[in-house]
Amino acid sequence: KFIRVSCMSAVCCYFDDSIGVIHRDPEALALYRQLCTEICQIAEKRGSPFEDEAFDDAMTTALQSDPDFRTSIKRDMDEGRPMEVGSQFFDVYEMGRRLGLPMEAYGKVSRKFGYTGNL
Repeated sequence: KFIRVSCMSAVCCYFDDSIGVIHRDPEALALYRQLCTEICQIAEKRGSPFEDEAFDDAMTTALQSDPDFRTSIKRDMDEGRPMEVGSQFFDVYEMGRRLGLPMEAYGKVSRKFGYTGNL
């Protein structure tokens, strides 16, 4: 579940849009795919790889979601409430970096939302 929630939230917030953005914008779809890949790489590096279907499931779920769907963190963003960027974006980025992964997609999203760490 986390792979879908974190990645969908990251794309919706990064592009300030609903999940439908991945249908309209090839850059958004590519970012979503890379975010999913990075979480799968973390799991593999930690010795707890996801089942083979996890990546495909995350892709299918996003592509089959109502195009107007917004994750809770995106709704928080839209309504000016505090966002869970630490647990949803920054922690994932830091975990991957500590494992020696480049984490380019999560780094991009994290920086947009104020990440100031030095990893």
